[in-house]
Amino acid sequence: MEFLARVAASLSELYSAALALPSVELETSGIGPEPRSHEAWKALYDSLGEKLGPLNLYWEVFDSTVQEESIAGTLADDISDIYFDLKEILQFARRPEATDGDVAWHVRLKFFANWGQHLTGALKAIHDLMSRSHLDE
Repeated sequence: MEFLARVAASLSELYSAALALPSVELETSGIGPEPRSHEAWKALYDSLGEKLGPLNLYWEVFDSTVQEESIAGTLADDISDIYFDLKEILQFARRPEATDGDVAWHVRLKFFANWGQHLTGALKAIHDLMSRSHLDE
């Protein structure tokens, strides 16, 4: 549970930082982060899946604003997607043609389109796991 507690703390800080980003316009169209390597993503995903074992799988509703069936999620998928979305943006930020505005725009885009969903799903699942563990003591 110590690992999950550290992940939850980091996810909370990431969420807070993402919400604090200013809403900006894309300054330079046509440039952006390079797509991730599926092999690198899979390696991290597999490693996390092994580390988490039976704690990896959880159930969630994809969009809580509409009534729908629950779907399976994994913490390994969530953490891997968050990591690689942010890694892609950090690599993009190092490129000379990337402006601060473009970097902020891409962070917000990926936050609302992908890694924010993974973050909130993972945080809820981790909270549930930690609550169950605490209540079972």
